[in-house]
Amino acid sequence: MILERQICGRIDGLRETTRWKVEGIFPDGTKLITIDDAIASEYGNLAPVLHGSFLPVPPLDKFPWAEDNINTGDMIYGRKDSIAINSERKAIILRVVNTGDRPLQVLVINFSLLVLFSFFS
Repeated sequence: MILERQICGRIDGLRETTRWKVEGIFPDGTKLITIDDAIASEYGNLAPVLHGSFLPVPPLDKFPWAEDNINTGDMIYGRKDSIAINSERKAIILRVVNTGDRPLQVLVINFSLLVLFSFFS
């Protein structure tokens, strides 16, 4: 897994990420892999990602780099009441049944919320 660790660099929002789940499409099907210690270089290397395509590797000046002293989020400690997320939105219940012998993954994406559910038969 050395090549996978070289793709992404310490870009804004990803420098603290240590474990990634990556889904890839292969001739024998789609696979979900986990990359531990995903960041191995400062700027990354997009050449393996774009290999075989007509796209050139973009220059580094096309990517904005965050300053190390910028706070990217807020932490709220000691709050007594709960925080309601999407309280006005209608809920949708989806029943998923896996009849196969492989794990089934249902991915729910909601703008700022990413949840991965794994269902096993």
